[in-house]
Amino acid sequence: MKWKVPFNKPFWGGKELKFIEKAAKKYEVLGNDGFYTKKSIAFLKKLTKTQELFLTNSATAALEMAVLLLNITQGDEIIMPSFAYISTANVFLMSGAKLVFVDINEDTLNINENLIEEKITEKTKVIFPVHYGGNACNMDKIKKISKKHKISILEDAAQGIGGYYRDHHLGTMGETGIMSFHETKNVHCGNGGAILINKKKYLEKAENLIERGTNKKAFLRGEVPFYSWTGKAGTYNLSELNAAFLYAQLLKLEIVNEKRKDIFLYYLNNLEDMEKEGNLKLLKLKKRNRSNYHLFPILLENREIRDKFIVYMKECGIEIVFHYYPLHLSKMGRKMGYKRGQFPITESISQRLVRLPLFFDYSAKQQDYVIKKIKYFFMRK
Repeated sequence: MKWKVPFNKPFWGGKELKFIEKAAKKYEVLGNDGFYTKKSIAFLKKLTKTQELFLTNSATAALEMAVLLLNITQGDEIIMPSFAYISTANVFLMSGAKLVFVDINEDTLNINENLIEEKITEKTKVIFPVHYGGNACNMDKIKKISKKHKISILEDAAQGIGGYYRDHHLGTMGETGIMSFHETKNVHCGNGGAILINKKKYLEKAENLIERGTNKKAFLRGEVPFYSWTGKAGTYNLSELNAAFLYAQLLKLEIVNEKRKDIFLYYLNNLEDMEKEGNLKLLKLKKRNRSNYHLFPILLENREIRDKFIVYMKECGIEIVFHYYPLHLSKMGRKMGYKRGQFPITESISQRLVRLPLFFDYSAKQQDYVIKKIKYFFMRK
């Protein structure tokens, strides 16, 4: 019997349309900063324990705000992994900054914290750790380096809602952090994001940025007689309709992450024997971290097997994907002077990694079917 198993299916909590209708009809706010924006922000601030948080129309918009907040400008250097999403690199490049790539750890797929310090120069402005799949980077080591060299940390927690490093929610350990609510994330609003402000000195500027470069929030609090233009900014706000959708999702966050944990652990328990036999390698979770189980990657022996595996699973009706193509090997990366062989772990991982289906409505029968087909592939290989 051939099943159809998608890679992802956006979560639906059940109250999204009801809240959208209330936003429009009862509260009569469609733009931004209405009832559901405030409810979502309050929920997220309680969850993350950050000083301040603003909802944005995408994680990219949140990162654009962070670039302005940290005053990243022409010639500044950003230390980040090459194993990352394209839009993160683009935002830094558009500010005029230089990307300084670092290889990753094979066991976590996060930036190798032991390779950061050797990349620091007098122009280094920011360390940009990416918490891959909601699994935390080694933030103790990164914070130590940051403090020693007086360099800011900007965390990419796009995949990290509900994920922790020790007792700290992802995105709260640097000066600022970003989060995503794209439809592929654990909870979502179609497309959206958030910027987390973790230092008091950035609060006023962040408020002005979210208000399109004005001091409108201070005016509404009665702190200034009128509001005016204070600096450059874009339009970053999340619409109230998206916020209503998001709030319905946030109310189910704990249930969603628990279900994803069950799916993750079921994969782990059923594929461990295949790892012992040398057919594949599984991502290891560190005891100091609390994952949000955003994804389940496996590493195969080489690209040839990976490509055959993808074709076979597609023939079985199972959608699986791979990512990321290394930024340093892309057309833009090569223009910046990067070459093959500079980051061997990143290059190896990108050719061997696949992600298995993992979503809230993933049934036990679907998962058993996927596991069965994985095992059959290696039996016939």
